[in-house]
Amino acid sequence: MSSLKLDNIQVGRDSDPTKNFHFRTVAANDFRLSSGNIGSPVNDLMKLTNTDVTLLNPKAIATPPQFDNSKLLATTDWVKQNGLNFREQINISSGLILDTSYLGKFTFITGGGTTQILPVAAQCPNGSCIMFQNTTNQEVYLQRNSSTSNLIYVASTGLTSIGIRAGEAVLLITDGFNWSASGTGVLRHSGSFEKSFSTNGYQRLPSGLILQWGTTSNVTYDSRANLTFPISFPTTCCSVVVSYQGPTVLTDHCQSYGVSNITTSGFQVENQWVYGSNGNSFPAKWIAIGY
Repeated sequence: MSSLKLDNIQVGRDSDPTKNFHFRTVAANDFRLSSGNIGSPVNDLMKLTNTDVTLLNPKAIATPPQFDNSKLLATTDWVKQNGLNFREQINISSGLILDTSYLGKFTFITGGGTTQILPVAAQCPNGSCIMFQNTTNQEVYLQRNSSTSNLIYVASTGLTSIGIRAGEAVLLITDGFNWSASGTGVLRHSGSFEKSFSTNGYQRLPSGLILQWGTTSNVTYDSRANLTFPISFPTTCCSVVVSYQGPTVLTDHCQSYGVSNITTSGFQVENQWVYGSNGNSFPAKWIAIGY
């Protein structure tokens, strides 16, 4: 097998003959692409062997465009642009329609009550992200671009907008179709904070504690009524507090409501008519705590 040896073969770069690239041999099966003034110490840029290519001077290599996925060499600036560090820290004081130039940036929202319209997900490379933090004392909002059907997903729930309360932060990552949100700003949407704000509702807390509340229909005096919790407590119901909802007009009577037979799924409420001719059947108001 024949071979070609290159030694100080000049490759013209500009009109100055003293500023050329040249090849030079260093060892067997090894040559280097170098630059520098002829007759002066050379500046080795790249070493080529029969097995690999070694970059010796990365400063001489141009930075590829952000999100480039070709085989070009990645400079440290390109790595920084693409999320291993945030590209830049910026402040936004008013509502904006964001474009792809905001990708990879850590964005402080300094304008309270403002709404930021997100870039169109289809125009963003898969895996690109934006970080937002609310530095105001008012809630701010992130909203999808209404020109598309992309959504902001918190777990499996797709939303058209989300709010970020004071001090909270949200990281948005796109797959090129939708946005996925994480961070303190979306905790209230997570399963650890599952809730129902209905008349008979509940609130889960990350510790496992569950608060439940509700109102019954009228409970006949001198009797008991069965009540089922909106959700069952996984382990135990620690306490139930109950009272009756009296009439809108003040009357001379006394009702006493109590609880009995508490389980993880419900309890009984008892209406005791103590005294007064105006005693009657009234709804019961209750709060339960358990885990």
